[in-house]
Amino acid sequence: MDRNLIAPCPDHHWHVSKILDPRRSNGEKELLELSGQSLLLPQDLAFNPDAEGLKWRCQKLIA
Repeated sequence: MDRNLIAPCPDHHWHVSKILDPRRSNGEKELLELSGQSLLLPQDLAFNPDAEGLKWRCQKLIA
């Protein structure tokens, strides 16, 4: 996430940068497999991630 290659987004799914290429490495392939998967959210809604924070993180994702 620090390199803006993957991001949890307000739709509560993982989004992955399109610059990743599964042919380059197993690591990039594994990150691409996260695309579209649901976030694991806490049972207590009080601990859910902030929607604005998720929006900010998603906007930082490298296209």
